[in-house]
Amino acid sequence: MSDKTFYYHMLSGSRLVMKMARHAREQVYKMFLKEMSPTPQSMILDVGVSVTENERLEENILEKIYPYRNRITMLGIHDGAFLQEIYTGAKYVRYEGGSTFPFSDNQFDICYCNAVLEHVGEEKSQKEFVREILRVSRKVFLTTPNRAYPIDFHKMLPFLHWLPLAWYRKIIGLMGDTFYSKRENLNLLYKNDLHRLFQGQGVPFRIHTYKWLGLPAYLIVVAK
Repeated sequence: MSDKTFYYHMLSGSRLVMKMARHAREQVYKMFLKEMSPTPQSMILDVGVSVTENERLEENILEKIYPYRNRITMLGIHDGAFLQEIYTGAKYVRYEGGSTFPFSDNQFDICYCNAVLEHVGEEKSQKEFVREILRVSRKVFLTTPNRAYPIDFHKMLPFLHWLPLAWYRKIIGLMGDTFYSKRENLNLLYKNDLHRLFQGQGVPFRIHTYKWLGLPAYLIVVAK
């Protein structure tokens, strides 16, 4: 699983796009507040927090603007202890990717997971990841890029990601990509794929979309 990043972070050189990215993040955050209705007492788990020292608003927006930061636990697979100094009050926990989360059942009231699921491996690993999120949290707010969108924002390439993913990874590997070309690092999902991962988990859920440039760019699962 890679560091958590929003789908358009690759466009950081464009002020206009970064402004749009910030707006999108803010809109998704508002959806999170509306759907999850957190209170000052709510314990929140942020799964796959971005382990960078980037101070842009579009990175780790939950930690930056949520008013009760001391109720947030950040979870990641990298050394992110320094985030506790950047986001004073929040706690960082590191775990081994692919293992069970180091928390008890329903330890958290809410799980916030932004743009991580597509980076945890193929379907079996994704299903186990979803199971862990649902196990440790009473409510879940999860986002992932929509593979049906005409651009893969990880690589800023149009349409190629509609090919079988093995072909797509082969192509970007030939283009010099040594990370997303590995099947354990990028597995984009269609809405039906996402539905299949949550179906049968024993928790009611809905899938919303977030539109960018008029088309559904992001899939958002609300489970509670």
